Amino acid sequence: LSKFAQTHEATPNEKQVSLLQQKLFGSGLATTLSPSAQLELARSIERAVFTKHRTAEMYHEQLRRLRFNIGDAKNPRFRERILSG
Repeated sequence: LSKFAQTHEATPNEKQVSLLQQKLFGSGLATTLSPSAQLELARSIERAVFTKHRTAEMYHEQLRRLRFNIGDAKNPRFRERILSG
């Protein structure tokens, strides 16, 4: 495992989790999820990205793409699909 993978294995990257949570639920976006469920969803997305992309570069690039697409006004279905599972 890379040093990035070894370090990240133990704890999720809370900064990335927070950024995902802000994109998914910030700015008054409607949701029926409780705050704890919102945090859990953001953590599960971050964990899935880490599991698939084990190098720092690939991991960060994928998270940037996700955040961009979640917030893309031209693609509201993307966010809806994430929230609906």
